[in-house]
Amino acid sequence: MTLLKQLRPIKLVFPALLLTILLCATVAIAVPDFRTGPAPGWVTNVPLSTSRPDLKAINNGHYMELYEYEEHAARAEAYSHIVRNIITGAGVQEAGNITINFNPSYERLTVHRIVVWRNGMPENRLRKEDFRIIAAEDDLSRFIYNGTYSAYLILKDVRNGDKIEYDYTITGRNPAFKGKIFDRYIMQSSDPIGKLHYRIIMPSSRHLNFSYKNNATTAVQTSDGNNTVYDWDLTDVKGLGSIGNVPSWFTPYPYVQISEFASWKEVASWAYSINQPSDHITGALAARLESLKKEYPGDPYALFRAIVNIVQHEIRYMGVEIGTYSHTANAPEKVYEQRYGDCKDKSLLLVSMLHAVGIKAEMALVSTGLRTHLTDMIPSPSLFNHAIAVAHIYDDDIWVDATMSYQGGKGRHIYCPEYGKALVLKPETDDLVFVTAKDVGEVRYTETYDATDLEAPVILTITTTYTAKMADDQRYRMASQSKMSIEKSYLDYYTRRYPDIDMLDTMKVEDDVAQNIITITETYKIKTFFETDTVSGRKSADFYASLIREVMPITDNKKNYPLATTYPYNMHYTVLLNAPLNWDLNAKSKTLARNAYNFSYGVSATPDQLTLEYDLNFLEDHIKQEDLAQYEQDRKNILDEYLSFSFSHNVGAGKRYPGINLFMVFIALLTTAGVTILLRHIYRRPTERAAWAGTPLPLGGWLILPIIGIFFTIISVLYSLVTASFFKNVIWHAYDGKALAGLTKVILVFEVMFNVTTIIFAVFCLILIFRRRDITPLYVRIFFIGKLSGLILDELAGSLLNDDKKILTQELTGAIIYTAIWSMYFYSAQRVRETFTIPYPEDQPWPQTEEQPKTTEEEEEPPLPDNVHI
Repeated sequence: MTLLKQLRPIKLVFPALLLTILLCATVAIAVPDFRTGPAPGWVTNVPLSTSRPDLKAINNGHYMELYEYEEHAARAEAYSHIVRNIITGAGVQEAGNITINFNPSYERLTVHRIVVWRNGMPENRLRKEDFRIIAAEDDLSRFIYNGTYSAYLILKDVRNGDKIEYDYTITGRNPAFKGKIFDRYIMQSSDPIGKLHYRIIMPSSRHLNFSYKNNATTAVQTSDGNNTVYDWDLTDVKGLGSIGNVPSWFTPYPYVQISEFASWKEVASWAYSINQPSDHITGALAARLESLKKEYPGDPYALFRAIVNIVQHEIRYMGVEIGTYSHTANAPEKVYEQRYGDCKDKSLLLVSMLHAVGIKAEMALVSTGLRTHLTDMIPSPSLFNHAIAVAHIYDDDIWVDATMSYQGGKGRHIYCPEYGKALVLKPETDDLVFVTAKDVGEVRYTETYDATDLEAPVILTITTTYTAKMADDQRYRMASQSKMSIEKSYLDYYTRRYPDIDMLDTMKVEDDVAQNIITITETYKIKTFFETDTVSGRKSADFYASLIREVMPITDNKKNYPLATTYPYNMHYTVLLNAPLNWDLNAKSKTLARNAYNFSYGVSATPDQLTLEYDLNFLEDHIKQEDLAQYEQDRKNILDEYLSFSFSHNVGAGKRYPGINLFMVFIALLTTAGVTILLRHIYRRPTERAAWAGTPLPLGGWLILPIIGIFFTIISVLYSLVTASFFKNVIWHAYDGKALAGLTKVILVFEVMFNVTTIIFAVFCLILIFRRRDITPLYVRIFFIGKLSGLILDELAGSLLNDDKKILTQELTGAIIYTAIWSMYFYSAQRVRETFTIPYPEDQPWPQTEEQPKTTEEEEEPPLPDNVHI
C-alpha cells in the first residue's frame, strides 16, 4: 500500500501536509518519537465483561469490549486500555488500524502492548518500526495548528472474529493549566460497550469537584492515606444509537464532569493571568493608534469601529497553538506585525488597542456549543472554545467577535453572535455574564413574475434584501466566491424549478455598509411558465416557497431529544404574479405562533396581481421534546397546505365565449321578480294588532347595530355580484373540460340566485324595520339564518371543488356567532317586542283598556252564617 493510501484514513490532503511541514519548521519542532515499555505500576487490571451485546445494536462491524481510562494527578500520567471485538468483515476495515494522538511539546507517549487475540490465543503485534508518526492536524481546515501528532499503525493480518487489545500511557500536561486537572467522563455511547472503567488517583490535599448529569453513575471513593481514589465501573453498557439533529449544548449520554476549579472567579483569574492586555504598546502598532486618535477626535464610537475594522480585516485568522499558546495569547505587537492570529490573539489585540486610545474593554471567553447552558456546568477552563471582546463606551456594552469579517454598520451597531454566557477576564469577575446581542436582522425575499401575455415568456425578477447579521453573512459569502460562481449557483437553483429559464441580466448588488443592508437583484426569463392543457386550452401554473422548506429541520421518529433549529433566523418571503387574469379570490391568512418558531401565510389579490406572503421566524435554538409532535404536525401542514399555490385559467373560454351571459342575466331578473312578488305578498298579508300592543318605541339602542349590518350586507353583496364576473360568458365556461364542470355551473346559478335574494330580502328587512312592522322580528331572523345557510352551502361546494377538507373557516365561524346573537336578540328582547307592533293595515284602532264594573249591592254575596269560620 502506498504512503498516500496510508494517509487517506485520517483525511490529510497535500496542501495541509505542506502547511504542517512549514509550521513545524517555523516553531523548530522535530518529528517526535515515542517509547515502548510496561504499564505503570499504579494502574489496575480490569477484567473483561463475559457477556456479549445484542448484535443488532452494533454498528461498523465491531464493538468496544473494554474502554479503561485511569489518571494519576500527582504523576501527571493518563493510562488508556482498549479492547475491540470484531464481529463482521466490515469490522476488519474499521477496527484494523490504531491511532494515538499526543502533543510532543508537553506530552510523552509510551505504548505498552498491542495484542491480536485469535481463537483465544494472543499474538504480540507491538513492533515500534511498524508505526508511522504523522502530523494529526485535524484543525488545519479551520486554520489552527496545535502541534499534535499521531502514532499511526496499520495492523497486518486482521480477521473477522479477532480481538484487538492495546494500552498506552501519556505523561505530561499542558503547562498553561498550572497542574490543575479537569475533564468529562462519558458513561455511554451510541454503540454498546462491554466494560467501561474510569479511575482518578488524586492527592488527598487537593479537592476535586464533581457534577453528575443524566443519571450518571457516582464514583466509588476510597483512600490509601496519601491519595483519594475515585472509581467508576460499568458493565454491559447499552448503546443509544443515533441521536439525530440536536442542539450543540445537548447530550443524552450520562456523564460526570470533574474540575479542580472551585468557582468562575478562579477560572477567570487563571485566564486573566495569562491573557492580560498590554499596558504599553510600541512600534508600528503604537504609531497606527496615534494616527487613528487624530483622525477621530472626540468620537469614541467611530474610533472604536476603526480599530475593530483593523483587527477584523487586516489580521487574518490563523492560530499556532503549541504548548501554553493553546490558551495564552501572543503579544499584540507580534500579532499585528505577523498579521495573523487565532481568536484569543485577535481579541487581546483588540482589547489592547482600545485601551491604548482610552476605551475600556475586556477579553471574554465563551462556548459556541454550550452558550447559555454554561450555567449548567461546574467551573472549568475546558468549557470554553472561543474568545471575544466587550468594549464600554459611555453606557453601552458593545460585544465584538474579532474573528468575524465583512461586518457592516457603524458606531456601536455591530452584530455579535448570540453566545449566551461569557466569562469576562478582569480581576473583579466572579460569575458569568450575558452576551447582549444586537439586532439579528432578516432576509426579505421577493419573486416577481411579470406575465403581460399568457402566451409570451414570463420575466422573473428576484430581489433579496439582507439586514444586520444576515447582511454580514451574505457579505462574507460573496467575498468568498466569484460573482460568476454565485450567478451560476443561483441559475442552477431556479433551473430545477423552470428547466427553460435564462438569465436576462447580470446579478446586481447594492451594499450599504454603513446601514448594513445588502440588496441583490436577479432577472430571468422563463420561456414556458404556464402549462397548457391540450384538450381544454386551460393555462395553469404553480408556486412553491422552497426556501421556507429548506430551513425547517426534519425530526426523526424517536422524539426523545430536542430538535436543533436554524437560530437566529427571520425570513419574509413574497411571491407576486402580475398577470391580466381578473383575480377573484377571498384573502386568506394563517398564523402559527409557537414557543420556538412563528409562521404566517397570506394570500390576496387585485384584478391584475396575485400576492403570496410567508414569514418564518425561529425564536429559540431548539424545539423542546414535548413540543415535537406539534412541530411535526405544523411542518406537515406548512409543507403540504401553505407553501404551494396552484391556479388555472381558461384562456380558450375567453376567446370562444366573449360578452355577457344572457342566461345568468335572465336568472338574476327572474329571481328578482319572484322574490319581490313573494315579499310584497308577505308584507301585505293582514295581521291583527296585538291586544297588548301600545304605541311603538322609536328605533334606538342595540337595534342600530343590526340595521347597520343589514345595510352593509346590501352594499357588500351588490359589489360582489357586480365585480365577480358572474354575468360573463368566460366565467360560465371557465371550467369546461373538467370533471366537475356541470356542478360548477349549478353552483354559479345558486350563487347568483342567493346573492340576488340576499339583497332583496335585506331591503325588505330594512323596510320592515323602519315601518316598525309587527312581523319584523320573524323575518329578520329568517334573513339571518337564511344568509348563514347559504354561506354554509357555498363553503361546502367550494371544499368539494377545491378538494379542501376544511369547511369551518374563520369567516364562517364569525357568521355563526353573529347569527346566533342577533337571532336570539330579535326573538326575546323586550325592546324588540315594544318597537315592532304596527300591523297591516296600519289604521287599526289601538286596544282600549276598560275599567272593571263595580259590584252592586244586589250582586253582593250574602253574609256567611255565624257558625262558619274562615
